[in-house]
Amino acid sequence: MLLLAFLLAPLARADFVLEKDKGGVRHYLKIKAAGRKNLFGTAEWVTKQAQGTPLRWQFRTVADEDGSYPDGGMPVKTNRIQVLGRFKKKDLCLWWRGKYDQPFQVKSCSGTYTEEASGIKFGCKNLFFGRQKHAVSVEDETSKMDNTITANDGNIVCDDESGGDDVPVDLNTSTYDGTAATSKCAGCFVLKETEGKYISVRQVRKNEHKKTKRGAGVWGWEKSMTSDITKAAAFKWGKRGVIYVHAPTDAQIDNKSICLKFNNGKVGEKGHELQIQKCDNTIDNGRFGCTTIRADIDGHYLGAPWVTKKFDTIAASWDCNQYPDGEDHDACDTSRDAALSKYIGRLTNNYSAMENNVPNIEASAALDINWYPACNFA
Repeated sequence: MLLLAFLLAPLARADFVLEKDKGGVRHYLKIKAAGRKNLFGTAEWVTKQAQGTPLRWQFRTVADEDGSYPDGGMPVKTNRIQVLGRFKKKDLCLWWRGKYDQPFQVKSCSGTYTEEASGIKFGCKNLFFGRQKHAVSVEDETSKMDNTITANDGNIVCDDESGGDDVPVDLNTSTYDGTAATSKCAGCFVLKETEGKYISVRQVRKNEHKKTKRGAGVWGWEKSMTSDITKAAAFKWGKRGVIYVHAPTDAQIDNKSICLKFNNGKVGEKGHELQIQKCDNTIDNGRFGCTTIRADIDGHYLGAPWVTKKFDTIAASWDCNQYPDGEDHDACDTSRDAALSKYIGRLTNNYSAMENNVPNIEASAALDINWYPACNFA
């Protein structure tokens, strides 16, 4: 029963399955793996809805030369249909091969040859679905298209939420306002990584600037930085030391919430950098704890729970206040710092947090008031 429930789970927003009526029986488009490492696939019609492969209209966010994404940069429609499911990291798209019973090929979304190829771009004209160039032609070329292919229980494919010309709601970052009532909650906070830079999350065509990386350009959520605090994400501590994204409310990966995690790199310049990942039972580097010792000196340190616990245990064992000021006190401080040095490199207090439920979050940020360690909200 659990497996059946999983197979029949609703699609994420903007995802759809292509359908076709054949002899009065509904068929669903299924993509089968082909080639070494599933780098391309083949399409077929099946009668079981649960076997239909989820698809999504593709939008692209244009990156700056350094690979970052500008504030307010809006995604643009590519008219391509990206294959998801088990292929979502393979950068595969549907291609129109012609008006056949099974009219699709499954090939790469990226590459220089794809920019001018007409077979990778889709559109609709009235009830007909097919190549975009036939849909927008001033001549009637619907004979080269198909009026039996629909999406999501008979809807016209281009009537699907992200099939129109407008940017889908969940991709339109300009509509998200971190000061809005919907994003405010008890215990929510925003994070400042550097002065005037706040942590946000947004959907982008990831790593688009890395043209040589196989699978680059896969659409998904990633951490981003914004200079506009009203676009910053609202975070909240959850159970067992998880910090999850409370808003934007659309922020999900595989229908699961998004959580913070420490960067997997070595401790150093980027060792404490926070990234995002899917919240599930296999969460890695994504459970946080807070130190309680020396809070009056350096603030609460943020780190893995076992590290913060070990840090507190060692710090508590050194009571340097028992020595008057002088050489003994300095020697105690030096010995204590040496004992803690093994763990201090795994902790950070570089992130400042501010309550997201203040009357005017933008004004508070401009005045640089009410900033605390993130652990204050735990």
